[in-house]
Amino acid sequence: MKLLIRMVVAVCFIAALGLVLLAVVLPRIVQSEMVRARIQSAARSALGRDVQYASLDVGLFPPSLLVEAPRVVQDAREAAPPLAAERVALRIALLPLLARTVVIDSLVIDGAALRLVRTAQGIELPFPAAAAGEAKQPTRDASAAAEATTGADAVRLAVREVTLRDGSVVVEDRVVRPSITWELRDIDAAARGESLERPVALDASFALASGGTVEARGSATLGGDLDLTIEIAAIPLRPFAPYLNGSDSLDGLLAGSISLEGPAASPSALSAALSVRDARFELGDLGFSGAITARAEIADPVARATGSFALDAGAAELHYGGSFTKPVGTPATVTGKIVTDAAGALGIDDVVLRVGDLEASGSARAGPPLRVELRTQSLELRGIEALLPGLAALHPSGRVRVESLRFSGEPKALVGTIRLEDLVVSPPNLDPITLRGALIAKGATLDSRDLQLVAAEQSLAAALRVRNLFGALRYELDLAMDAADANALTTALARKPDMLYGPLALHGALRGSVESGRSPLETLGGELRTEILNGRLVGASLLQATFGQLGAFGKLAGLALDAGRLFGGRDLQRFYGDAFDAIEARLRIADGVLHAEPLVLRYPQYSADLTGTIQIVDLAIDLRGTITILETVDAAIASEIGIQGYKPARRAIRLASVRGTLDAPVVQIAGNDAVNFVGIYAGALYGGRLQGILDKEIGSGAGKVLEGILGGDRE
Repeated sequence: MKLLIRMVVAVCFIAALGLVLLAVVLPRIVQSEMVRARIQSAARSALGRDVQYASLDVGLFPPSLLVEAPRVVQDAREAAPPLAAERVALRIALLPLLARTVVIDSLVIDGAALRLVRTAQGIELPFPAAAAGEAKQPTRDASAAAEATTGADAVRLAVREVTLRDGSVVVEDRVVRPSITWELRDIDAAARGESLERPVALDASFALASGGTVEARGSATLGGDLDLTIEIAAIPLRPFAPYLNGSDSLDGLLAGSISLEGPAASPSALSAALSVRDARFELGDLGFSGAITARAEIADPVARATGSFALDAGAAELHYGGSFTKPVGTPATVTGKIVTDAAGALGIDDVVLRVGDLEASGSARAGPPLRVELRTQSLELRGIEALLPGLAALHPSGRVRVESLRFSGEPKALVGTIRLEDLVVSPPNLDPITLRGALIAKGATLDSRDLQLVAAEQSLAAALRVRNLFGALRYELDLAMDAADANALTTALARKPDMLYGPLALHGALRGSVESGRSPLETLGGELRTEILNGRLVGASLLQATFGQLGAFGKLAGLALDAGRLFGGRDLQRFYGDAFDAIEARLRIADGVLHAEPLVLRYPQYSADLTGTIQIVDLAIDLRGTITILETVDAAIASEIGIQGYKPARRAIRLASVRGTLDAPVVQIAGNDAVNFVGIYAGALYGGRLQGILDKEIGSGAGKVLEGILGGDRE
């Protein structure tokens, strides 16, 4: 028995001595140049790249490995090693080895630095693809070893903790132009677990060299299943601008959280709550600035996304070209369901869009091209010019309803129907105009159906076409009106109350544009035909203005009327009434001005045919033409002068100009035209009392001068 005890003690002593010797000798062996060469050769065979390290130490109590300054040697094209670390420390638990289980107590990597390049073919790994392919083809010995691990005597593996401290990753992205370099700094990560069967707890964080930080917490399996929550803080968006094709600018700070579940390559669920502050984004005509928040719950986000989202841009200014602007502070939200169609295009359904007091529903597809469809209930439009600056000059109000409106972005097109439910527009210097009917959108054109315009309770049938919906609007308007109240219309549209009375008929076509900084009247053009029967142009008598102008040429030209007053004291007031039989006009409109071609005024005892211009805004006139008096007026003039046996006839007076306003005309007559007209009456009186008046008023012999000018009796 004593011998047995001595033998056991001896064996234990020898074993302990062997372990001590192994602990002392093994590090020396591992640090030898022979071992270093064999390790480097094996690494080169596996990776296709040279691997170097400063030192290698092993320990037995507990089993451990410490590698100082390992790195993959860079080639001539690389400025730094593609993969390197300051230190790698591995420690294995001793007791689990007795149960054929390798438990990695800890793996600590300090100062790891990875450099990668992204090309159109993907991420370039720090070792050649051939080496990677060769690594996938196991040798006979490796296969045998792998088979051995699957049997009853297989060695089990477990990892308790992996720690990465103060790491960095640099990725040069050569897909975009110019290329972009991303750098992740201060990478700290820890993975803690007990076995391959159970998820590993993860905790990681890093900072971007361009600004901002990212933290991730959760769990993962070695099979790649994730359950992670990622927190993002103050990441600048400016470096991402090159990834938005066509973006003119991108700025702002991104913050929020993202949660992922399922396989890393294709998560089964994603939820996000993100916000951007100090944002500025321009992509073609679309842009926003300010702050915006978004929330989303998405299933299968990579393969076939479905879910819901909510977007709030109330604190942002949004614009689309010059046709839409949402100021900061105006509520703006979008909610909807995320879908993927059969072709794999991402879209949203059940969209509810609220901007200010407006609410619309619809759907959208990302495309390309971008496609959006909207529908609304009856909408109150008061204040909508703040959103649609192109309509600001018209101050729209009233109600409209969008039955269906589909927008496509490439090329821009609009298709659908808008119902006008007492839409009211108030152009500058005009009273409100109410529109009823429907507008049919076709591409960049808008046509009307059953359109009716109402101004001052006067109804006008119209056909409207609007062109260039996505630029400076151009419109064409066909009009038809019969027996309208002329006074109501001139009061509402020309700010001239109680000026023109009578039943008005109006037919024609107008055209114009809506341009920033210009009144709609300035761009108005077209043609109109109008007629007013049995009406009044209050206080206006073109005949009185004409006869009054004759006195402006002195005694000779004004002699007939002066003589009339001298010989009878009677006047022509009974012919100066403002009631007319008809006013007829064919009007060409250009640059907001009416061009009369001609304007015909028919009064009971005279008529006028005029051409020239009439300003729409204030009815200022610049006309010329002829006034024709009938036989009754001609006879009255002769009677007042005292011509005996006079044969009356129609007489014409040429008007050099008629200016002023339509309700207060100012007539100009050329001197020779005035003399010719007066001579008709003066010739009949020559030799009588008229000669005495002429001699008295003008001087002795004036009668003979007049005879030479006028040539005697005329009709």
